[in-house]
Amino acid sequence: MTNVPTSNEPKSLYELSWTYARDGKVALDADTGLVVDANPAAEALMGYSRAELIGMHVTMLHPEAERELVKTRLREALLGGLPYFRLHIQRKDGRCVPVAIWSSEKLNLAGQSLVIGQFRDITDQVQNEHQLSTQDWALGAYSLAALALVLNCVS
Repeated sequence: MTNVPTSNEPKSLYELSWTYARDGKVALDADTGLVVDANPAAEALMGYSRAELIGMHVTMLHPEAERELVKTRLREALLGGLPYFRLHIQRKDGRCVPVAIWSSEKLNLAGQSLVIGQFRDITDQVQNEHQLSTQDWALGAYSLAALALVLNCVS
């Protein structure tokens, strides 16, 4: 007996990838920058429902201070995709979350130009980098102090 998907279940590998991806994904209208679809991981990360995300301009997903950069990155994506960059997502509750973002080049689906943006919460990575930077600073300060003591004892 074959399992036939119900009307709400994904029907292809592409739909499975979209539905069950751990990274957030949004499909943007390449001409307007409006969200035309979002996957469940995007909903979870942003705190908006799919229905709320659809029709929202991509810049509104980011803090105000980053919106001009988002416009620039979108233009760059249209020219050939962006391999990776970091920004923040501004959740519905106002909290900002650091994310790594990748984007496709401009794609055509059924006559509509799209860009697919994929993003991952990198909060843990940013915290680890900060901790390593702090430790690096402390070790540098310690080594300079030790060197000063040695030089003071020698002279």
